[in-house]
Amino acid sequence: MEDLIAKFVSDKKSWISFISQQDSPFLQSWGWGDLQEKLGRGVKRLAIFNQETGNHCLLASIIKHNLPLGKNYFYQIKLPVIE
Repeated sequence: MEDLIAKFVSDKKSWISFISQQDSPFLQSWGWGDLQEKLGRGVKRLAIFNQETGNHCLLASIIKHNLPLGKNYFYQIKLPVIE
């Protein structure tokens, strides 16, 4: 089995490059995450990749929504992008 590792992505160029090669929904795009941040929501972009090759296996945008009383929830939009 491959050695997989997860990390948060902050590199816009690599995210867009991977997404553009897949049949991914718009809701996984970098621009959608930017819009969510402008609306005051927290956005984390998660990548799971093969540690040996460095190739991405999965990307997912995770958005933090604030609720009343200091509560919140995290929402993973649509399906993650899987190679």
